[in-house]
Amino acid sequence: MTIYTPNTGTKKNLNTGTPGQAGTADTINAGGAKIAENFNQIYDALGDLRVTSSGATAGKQFIHPGGVYQYIDQDAILYPGGLYTVDTTDVIQQELLLTLPPIQDFSYTTYDGTYAVSGTRIVIQDATKSWSNVGIKIETSPGDTITGAIIDDEDSQGTQKIYVFVKDQEVTLIAHYDVESGNANWNVSIKNNNTFSVLPSETNIEIDDDQENIIELLDVRTFNSIKYLIYSEEIDSNGYVVRNGTSEVLLLSLPEQQVSGTPTEMSSTQYAGIVWDTNDSDYSELFEYEFLAYIDAASQKPVASLAITSNIIAPNTLNIVVKPITLV
Repeated sequence: MTIYTPNTGTKKNLNTGTPGQAGTADTINAGGAKIAENFNQIYDALGDLRVTSSGATAGKQFIHPGGVYQYIDQDAILYPGGLYTVDTTDVIQQELLLTLPPIQDFSYTTYDGTYAVSGTRIVIQDATKSWSNVGIKIETSPGDTITGAIIDDEDSQGTQKIYVFVKDQEVTLIAHYDVESGNANWNVSIKNNNTFSVLPSETNIEIDDDQENIIELLDVRTFNSIKYLIYSEEIDSNGYVVRNGTSEVLLLSLPEQQVSGTPTEMSSTQYAGIVWDTNDSDYSELFEYEFLAYIDAASQKPVASLAITSNIIAPNTLNIVVKPITLV
């Protein structure tokens, strides 16, 4: 396997010469060499270099819009801006070492693509679900630091490291250089590749007294748990808010196979609630609710819904805002 090594040369500008003056432009050979060099840099940055070892397609590259996750299955140096799929399936040693590039202050005169500057992003992921077999060791260049570093006697001189052992992870590393202190640090963010990260939209409805409303929230299959902020307010006939309150509710998903055409109550925990009321003796719950899961007849999808019943007495009405906070 050939490890991805990008072409770090600068862009070659073609000299088209002065019109009417022979010999002032690049020769065909020199111009062609510059064009080839520029194309190589584009392919190195955005192309898939995995087909490199043997056969009719040896050395063949496939370019992808926005780049591609380069394949790594042995110790390697990570390059600024790189995207990597790290496969430890056939790794014999106890850990696979990935070395980060040095972080420096950006300079127009010295930047050559080999070092990281503030904002440089590197991503590694476990698309092969192999990381639980072998530890991934991510090591800095000498003098740099990394968030969450582990320090021990095995470290190379002046370096820091972190380990990732759990499979299905994606690790994002972002460089930061502090000009005043000279501190160069890699900030680290780790997420699970199976996490559904797109939050459903906020819902806002008005409910009359003694009326139950069903609010469809999201597909049961898109989350394990979700935390909602439910804000409620009682509005009088003049449009003024008389009472209001808020609560945080944690909803747990049901396995898809348990969801049928008949609504099934879902597990939820209300673990924080605040009610504002000018007169405690007038206090009563603004609404009652339960979460239900069922197969939607139209879409044939298992949906999670919120059934809300108003406790407000007419002519006042209940206004409800259901806002997702976090989703796992």
